[in-house]
Amino acid sequence: MLTKKITARLFGSALLFSMLLCHSNTLNAQDSLLLRDYRYVQQSSPWLTQRNAAALALYNSRNIAEADLSLSHTSGSLTGFSGSPSLTTLQVAIESFYRISPRAVVFGSIGYNNLSGDDMTGSVFLQDRLPFDIVEDSLTNKGHKHCDSYHLTGGFSYSLSPALALGLKADYTAANYAKYKDLRHKNKLMNLDVTVGLLSTFNCQLSTINLGLDYTYHRRTESLDFATYGKNDKVYKSLIDYGAMMGIIEQFGNEGYTDKTNEMPLFEDGHSGGLQVSFSRGAFTIFNALTFSHHTGYYGRKSQYTITYTDHGRDIFTEHVRLSYDISTSRYGLDIRYQNEKVKNRNNTYRGLVNENGATHYEYYDAVESGDKGWRNLDIDYTMHLGVRHELPTWTITAGYHWQQRDITAYLYPYYRQQQLRTNEWTASIVRNILLRKGVWNISLHGGYQKGTGDVYRDGTFVTPSDKQPQPATMSAFLYQDYQYLTAPQYHIGAQLKYTFLFPGTRLCTHVRAAFDYRHATINDEAPSGLHNPSRTTFLIAAGHTF
Repeated sequence: MLTKKITARLFGSALLFSMLLCHSNTLNAQDSLLLRDYRYVQQSSPWLTQRNAAALALYNSRNIAEADLSLSHTSGSLTGFSGSPSLTTLQVAIESFYRISPRAVVFGSIGYNNLSGDDMTGSVFLQDRLPFDIVEDSLTNKGHKHCDSYHLTGGFSYSLSPALALGLKADYTAANYAKYKDLRHKNKLMNLDVTVGLLSTFNCQLSTINLGLDYTYHRRTESLDFATYGKNDKVYKSLIDYGAMMGIIEQFGNEGYTDKTNEMPLFEDGHSGGLQVSFSRGAFTIFNALTFSHHTGYYGRKSQYTITYTDHGRDIFTEHVRLSYDISTSRYGLDIRYQNEKVKNRNNTYRGLVNENGATHYEYYDAVESGDKGWRNLDIDYTMHLGVRHELPTWTITAGYHWQQRDITAYLYPYYRQQQLRTNEWTASIVRNILLRKGVWNISLHGGYQKGTGDVYRDGTFVTPSDKQPQPATMSAFLYQDYQYLTAPQYHIGAQLKYTFLFPGTRLCTHVRAAFDYRHATINDEAPSGLHNPSRTTFLIAAGHTF
């Protein structure tokens, strides 16, 4: 029934799309304010989306800002093991590019996200790609979760000369996340990236070369506070997941990873450097950006009198290549992005000693490797903007291919578990802007297909274990649900209808939009996963201004 309704809505959207295509394109919007699209301006140069704020000196459009308020509801069981079958999200976002003077340009964005989900369990962390995880060891304790997150970004560029610019950028996120059913947890997340950079410009006859360098300091902390409501004799257990749902079981109490007497932080900081270069000749431009990052961190508290349970290291390499061809009424771009991320986690070994004053301090020995994880991503996207009028394309057509490989090895000597999954996704979209006398209709359709490969897991031992060595703890229900979510053949379709107009009595460019997305997976009914009726539907309404 739901599939029929979605199909009917999609057919209706396609019919409206076809009718508007037949509408005369000779009608002109009465004001150039309507002939601007914020995303088109932002994506006009790959330099504008780099973390090197010195590149803001290349911004050559008029000042522009966009504010957007959206409300969405998502339902369906096609989600990972930490997802919700019923999720409501409220988002507020404001972004702006502003040239203060011929030498100075600023970029700023403010965002707020309010997320509420029902029947949620799984990981207690808000972030992903973790060195290890803490997972609820029960399917009966699902409950409501809520998250408030705040995102603030500011970038400033100052040109010392036509050939040299300096930049500073700060990217800050704060979030509060909580579960409202035992075993309860409250999370506080702080993520900060501060970047300094420079940009040099060289003009050589008919060509222009831009060279950028930047340095970033990264710092992130997510603190966990576990608790139960009132007096409760029920025993709650968590799986300390070293990888692929294999690890040890810990009972909630006064010690360990889920210590109820202490707030436990997962901390990480590090450094990264970036190199960007572009070559332009006529309408053709080639851009390349490389970034190398090294981060280290730990879980617990760094003190002589507290326990640091784990230490980890993270290395990230990213590359972005764009080939673009830009003429007066058309723009063509090919973006290729690659990322290789590796994380290694080590469990600390220690013992508690009592000094002459009766205080307990801890002595550490050689750490033991517990996890080795890696993610590789390749994204290839081709975009055509056709019939551009001022800064509004008549058509935008995109096609993309996205690939990810996830390699996980978990260790609990003499046992180990390995998992390697590959995901392939193909996407396409088409957007049409229809100019009317008093506004602009924007109609978009998108779709895609995804399929993954790989084994659920492969277990082994380094040596034959003794009879007294217990086997590692596992959580098969979450393992199979996540596996099916990532590898099951699935398709998605969606549409958006947006209308932009000048708010009466003002020069404020206002937009309202509505969108839906439907995703469906093909899963064997006998598959041992938590996915039943595997589909997911999102409806969204939004309003905002461009000014």
